[in-house]
Amino acid sequence: HEALFYDKLCDLLFRPELNQHYGFYKPLCPEGIYKDHPDYVPDGIIRDMYSGRKYAIEVFGRNEPDYLERKAIKIRTCNYKLFYWDVLHNPDPEPTLNQIRQALGI
Repeated sequence: HEALFYDKLCDLLFRPELNQHYGFYKPLCPEGIYKDHPDYVPDGIIRDMYSGRKYAIEVFGRNEPDYLERKAIKIRTCNYKLFYWDVLHNPDPEPTLNQIRQALGI
């Protein structure tokens, strides 16, 4: 699910008129963006290259109790604006992509 979401997100962010404005990357190590859980790594980060503002991306797609606990913690404690796609509740990523469009004004 992550690959599908990232493909769509990159199509959105890397249009010619936006490709210098936004960066997107998948962190390989923690960046300390979750309060009280500095070891958690987000699925992705959008960075506004002009302002430096960062937005966290999560794609949630599992239903095990320990995973659901981490999911709730991530939603509750993220230091950045968090956009997430909960695949189990909505198989269509468009609502989350629309939230990103609206927040970024694109």
